[in-house]
Amino acid sequence: MSISFQNPYHFNTYRANPRQNSASFGVRIESHGYDKAYKSNPLHNGLSADEFIISRLMHYFTNSKGVKVLDVGSGQGRNAVPLAKLGYDVTALEINSLGQEQCREYAEKEKVAHKMRYSNKNILDDWEIEEKYDFAYMANVTEHLSKEQVLKALNNLNKNLKVDSILIFDATTLEDDRKVKSIWESKEAMQGEGRSYFKNKKEITDIAAQSGFELEEYFPYCENIDRRPSWVKSWKNDFDEYNWYVFKKTTNL
Repeated sequence: MSISFQNPYHFNTYRANPRQNSASFGVRIESHGYDKAYKSNPLHNGLSADEFIISRLMHYFTNSKGVKVLDVGSGQGRNAVPLAKLGYDVTALEINSLGQEQCREYAEKEKVAHKMRYSNKNILDDWEIEEKYDFAYMANVTEHLSKEQVLKALNNLNKNLKVDSILIFDATTLEDDRKVKSIWESKEAMQGEGRSYFKNKKEITDIAAQSGFELEEYFPYCENIDRRPSWVKSWKNDFDEYNWYVFKKTTNL
């Protein structure tokens, strides 16, 4: 099955500024993208782990011994380090050198450095390791990628995950093309990188299927939205759904 990328607004990363409109934006994830946030706040995001990721990991792998976990876009380690504290072997994949340094410091502070590995590989580059992972996740990553890049990332993950392994990521959907265009062209969107959308859940599952992943379950990210971080609350009128998606790798590419 092949996926056709037609709509310039849905996950082709339409820039708000007409002079910057380009489907090629983000062809490489920039390593300096979070420098300002990391420098101004060494505890970026309050180092609050995503309880959903922890709960699903413990659901699928109740015994942490020997379970290898890949955190794609690990940042300062807000998820990676708590998982290491639970006994999982975690590889933190982060291209921002400051974020990776702060992740190392966090792991050392929590005395789990021996359970951690680090990599500055770009998820969009071709790479494959000999030792495969049992579980991988991308938290707040897909909104920075074009649709083609998501497919590329999933293909790379397929090569580095075991058959029957679990992959989790979050994604927003928005059906209304006019609303997506309006959001991108708003003054607020022009002040930042903007955000990307899938059209619906079927589009997400179709792209994942092309990369050898089958949907297991999905859950609302924004349940009890008033308890979510402020940046999530500010999005709540800008999408139809914001979900966590849980996939199982069924085939090698």
